[in-house]
Amino acid sequence: MFNSKTTIATFLTLALSGCSLAPDYQQPDKPQWLDSNWQSEQHPNGQWHKKALFTDQSEPLWWQQFNDPILNQLVDEAIAQNLLLRSAQQRVKLARSYQQAVSATSLPQIQLGVGYTAGMLSKTGPLGEPVHALNGLGQSLGMPGVSRHLDAAYTGLAIGWEPDIFGRTENLIEASKARAEQVEILRDATQLMVISALVENYLQHQGLINQQHVIIAQQEDLQAMQNMVASLHKSGLATGINLNEINSKLAEIDSILPQVNTAITAHHRRLSILLGKPDLDTRLSDKSPKLLNLEHAIPVGLAADLLTRRPDIRLAEREMKVANAELGVAIANQYPSFYLTGSPGVIASDFSDLFHHGSGAWQAGVGVNYALFDGGLRDALEQVANAQVEIAANNYQQTLISAFGEVDTLLIAYANSQQHLDAQHKSQQEVAKANSKSQSLQHAGLISQLQYLQAKSALHQSDLAVLQAQNQHNVLVVALYKALGGNWQPPAPM
Repeated sequence: MFNSKTTIATFLTLALSGCSLAPDYQQPDKPQWLDSNWQSEQHPNGQWHKKALFTDQSEPLWWQQFNDPILNQLVDEAIAQNLLLRSAQQRVKLARSYQQAVSATSLPQIQLGVGYTAGMLSKTGPLGEPVHALNGLGQSLGMPGVSRHLDAAYTGLAIGWEPDIFGRTENLIEASKARAEQVEILRDATQLMVISALVENYLQHQGLINQQHVIIAQQEDLQAMQNMVASLHKSGLATGINLNEINSKLAEIDSILPQVNTAITAHHRRLSILLGKPDLDTRLSDKSPKLLNLEHAIPVGLAADLLTRRPDIRLAEREMKVANAELGVAIANQYPSFYLTGSPGVIASDFSDLFHHGSGAWQAGVGVNYALFDGGLRDALEQVANAQVEIAANNYQQTLISAFGEVDTLLIAYANSQQHLDAQHKSQQEVAKANSKSQSLQHAGLISQLQYLQAKSALHQSDLAVLQAQNQHNVLVVALYKALGGNWQPPAPM
């Protein structure tokens, strides 16, 4: 004999003991080839090695190593005001809300209903006709208690629940959680991109201003040389070739300066855009700024697991998590789905009788749905999900290899750039010594003013070469920070 209480109790036991059919997901281990192929453990300066310590993702302070208060202030403002970052933060809220909505489907849905309903049955309808039919004696054969007019007040609950016996909802929740984490990673990637772009444009802007002042000084010295040589040429003490050489150098400088000015304006405009402003930031003037240098060197050899800090690798890993969860959903769809419904409440023809004894009414149901034939749809979807798992795993490996190659190349470029910058500094020092001697000789009257200006022009050219090398090196440092995922600092002194 069917017992509704026993059936519902059995069904609840089965529902609460449900389990996921998805394969167990584990984050991938670091490939062994990363350590075996990494760059030398020792930086040329002999200070750092692979066991360097790194800060948490929540402490993005790497740009502060430039020791520039204006730069630090600009970065803080960009984090607060950049429009791309604001949109990224809103997408995080959206993803979290979606995750919450998916999670809510695992719980019973309960609705409260209160209302009044009225209606009238047709006399000629299937229910109205028996009410008014007469027997042979002219007496009504109507059904006692049945009226054409239907009036009732009601209040009650509507309860529905689909137990997650085979883990379908559980895996949907896992997938939505991983998607939300991906959106958070994209937010972090956007912040890293904005900060890196701001720092790079700031360094370029400041470096170009320094170059602009050197070029202007060189231009003034060449003009003075031009005047002297022109005067000497009239006196027959200088050849036309000498004058042509100076004119050529001056024309070259004159052609470079407009390009530098255009580049300064472009970087200034980009900084304003990154700050979410339509106008140029007034804190950046045309005064010659100090030469920016990192307080600490970047180690050429870093722990290979630092690559897992990169947003693209983190995104690829979470995509594997999503694919695994969606495979669990596809597997669960191969099995029946169950449901449990109920609607306890009270109904009465008159509102005053609504809560009287005997007005109670309820309905409960338990059931199962299963597609007997779907033309192979579920099998195909499971095969699709399996393929997505393989694709996600391959993409992760490819992302890891590409990221490693990028960082490895930048580390080599950084080391070479440092050597190039050091060589330029040594050359500048030698040229500065020669210029100092030329100045002393000129004051002593042992060389002419023209010879001194020629030595000074060589010093300007050397200064310009150092500034260009420094600017390229700083930009490369930013690229390396970005490639490493940013957000790290050198270890504290032992």
